[in-house]
Amino acid sequence: MESGHSSTVESDDSRSFPSLRKSWQERGISPQVADVMLQSWRGSTRKQYKTYWDRWIKFCSRKQVDSVSPPIEMVLEFLYELYSEGLSYSSLNTARSALSVLIVSTAVPVGEHPLVKRFMKGVYQARPVTSRYSDIWDANVVLDYLRKLTPVRKLSLVNLSIKLVLLFSLTTAQRGQTLHLFDIDHMDIRNKCSRVTFYLQEHIKQSRCGKAFPKVDVHAYAPDRSICPITSLNEYIARTGKLRGSETRLLISTIKPHTRVSRDTVSRWIKLGLSRAGINTNRFKAHSTRSASVSAAMRSSVPVSDILQRAGWSSAKTFAKYYNKPLAKCSSENFSQAILSSKNQ
Repeated sequence: MESGHSSTVESDDSRSFPSLRKSWQERGISPQVADVMLQSWRGSTRKQYKTYWDRWIKFCSRKQVDSVSPPIEMVLEFLYELYSEGLSYSSLNTARSALSVLIVSTAVPVGEHPLVKRFMKGVYQARPVTSRYSDIWDANVVLDYLRKLTPVRKLSLVNLSIKLVLLFSLTTAQRGQTLHLFDIDHMDIRNKCSRVTFYLQEHIKQSRCGKAFPKVDVHAYAPDRSICPITSLNEYIARTGKLRGSETRLLISTIKPHTRVSRDTVSRWIKLGLSRAGINTNRFKAHSTRSASVSAAMRSSVPVSDILQRAGWSSAKTFAKYYNKPLAKCSSENFSQAILSSKNQ
């Protein structure tokens, strides 16, 4: 089921956390309040936490200790058990966060206990956090491939879909999760179709409390219509008009029934396009388009502030540490113009 499903469905899903409910019950929290509190985490986070909650319950059963009020030594033993299995610092940090929610016996959240913090510092020293990629593929390689997919009116729906999501990924620096939320009912065409704005109606990874849902701008590229995102978008909307029925999500399945696609499908299209362009997809996954895009922009003198705004980051450290990799060229005037014109500079 797509994200944004009803609160009823989410409430039913939240009832699958009996250990957490027991913990909150001991704090005097009612089931109704617990239902709301469980929605504070996105589905992916609840899924990650549940993995460690389930493992913790089994560990406590094996050690014959109370899972809600254990001695701190048992928490450390559990974390060490995960560590001895080769889990990364990031995974252990997720486990620590999960236990902090569940355990009620310590004066401070268990993840902030001095001994747990000391253990995690040791893990960090032994297994430093590193970026997935030390370098990134050249966006020009993919753009050269996309230029061959022309004219767009003659492309199959599969190839048109691949071209569209790749152009969107590169020129907006957005995740597949964001692209799959684009909706034609919340799409604004401006400046004689030189810019299209998608107003997101659901939370994405960088959504924060107190901030409005973000918008994503897609710009035309007049110098080369073969890689113009708006050209592909116009053809896609025209082509899918009779297929989509009442479906308002922009990206729909290429086979019947032509319903909205999941973010996994968007990632699969991106990965397929990268592979056809000659990118090693055993090494570089669909998410690598984000790094390829912003790295190309950085090397072409696009201001860091513009890159952060475009990609939805609040900290330059995130960009510098995980996404800015060796390669490319562009112009500072417009992010998408900069990416698409990089080969000519």
